[in-house]
Amino acid sequence: MPVVIAGLILSFLLMMLFGDSELDRALLMLLDGSGLPNLAQAAAIIHWCAQPLPLLVVIVAGAALLLALRRWQEAALLGGIAIAGWLLTLAAQHLTLPLGPTSGASATTGAVYPDMSAALATIAGFATAFLLTHRSPARAWALAGAAGFTLTAGVAAIVADRVWPSSVVGGWALGLAWTLTILLLARADIGDGARSR
Repeated sequence: MPVVIAGLILSFLLMMLFGDSELDRALLMLLDGSGLPNLAQAAAIIHWCAQPLPLLVVIVAGAALLLALRRWQEAALLGGIAIAGWLLTLAAQHLTLPLGPTSGASATTGAVYPDMSAALATIAGFATAFLLTHRSPARAWALAGAAGFTLTAGVAAIVADRVWPSSVVGGWALGLAWTLTILLLARADIGDGARSR
């Protein structure tokens, strides 16, 4: 697992180099939803779901379910991962601000690195999936749902908010590295669920 986390951190750092590159611009043009109003509208709804307040509802619901199951430590861990992850993403955005894209292709958040919605969707999705499930196939389904949600949230950020694709990938990498690191340090079960508790 440490190799995976190191790879995610390296990916996060490398994405800073690709901001405002030709590849970034090409992907941004490819995923331009301005000519497809239905796609742009759907992307805007999905992008809204990946904002801090709606994701807080997911975290609170997950923590409440864990509390109902008398899994106090996991409920506290879920809240801690989410709140500290949000603060970490804000700090990363502040520290990398001078390194962000400069062309102004985005009138909104394209120059902010990493993308907040991609990072928070990753943290909320994977932390909730790992902490709520312990057995296969429930864990596999939960992790697949988390991956699908984070992927969709990231693409929606590109389509709806003109966020740099490198910023979204950086958000995914930062969010997953953070979640796995804290779960590993807390000695939480982050296996595939093939073995029962």
